[in-house]
Amino acid sequence: MLVAFVSAASQKVLDVPGGSQENGVRIQQWDDNGNPQQHWQVVPIGKPSFPIRVQRSDYLAGMHIDVDSSVTLYAEGRIVTVTHTHERLALTGGHAGVQILFYDANQHHLWDTDARRYGVDGKWIGQSDREDTDTQFADPDTMGQVAYVAIKHFESPNGLPQDIQNWLAGARQDFGYVAGIATDIGTILG
Repeated sequence: MLVAFVSAASQKVLDVPGGSQENGVRIQQWDDNGNPQQHWQVVPIGKPSFPIRVQRSDYLAGMHIDVDSSVTLYAEGRIVTVTHTHERLALTGGHAGVQILFYDANQHHLWDTDARRYGVDGKWIGQSDREDTDTQFADPDTMGQVAYVAIKHFESPNGLPQDIQNWLAGARQDFGYVAGIATDIGTILG
């Protein structure tokens, strides 16, 4: 069976320039024209070869957050995910979630990691750029069946009341710290 791989971002397909059969030719994305150089055969590789590395980048438009995740799978079941979260705007913030999903060769769902949630603040306040490493474990037998891996990024808002409570708690802590400094200065000068 032949398939075409279509980019979710550009809606263009994977293409071999000029239908070249040379080793080392660089593939490209191109408008779908139905030519043979845009058709691919999916061949099962049998048992996976570890470690397996998968990457994905997304822009979560509702929160103006860029999320990049790199996942490494190991035969013994260890799954290491490194997620970089970056807020684009100056005075906003939000939470992004990441979850890894596993499927077998028949595209049946095998298992997923626990979802993780990472918060960033606007560029002018707090932490607007962060990188987090998460390690989870799957059964080694399950890992041996993995044929497809999907990285899911999603918006994970608190909701306005929770955001306000979190901001107030942080403000109280910061204001308490400043008040303590003022008291210390008053003691020194007094």
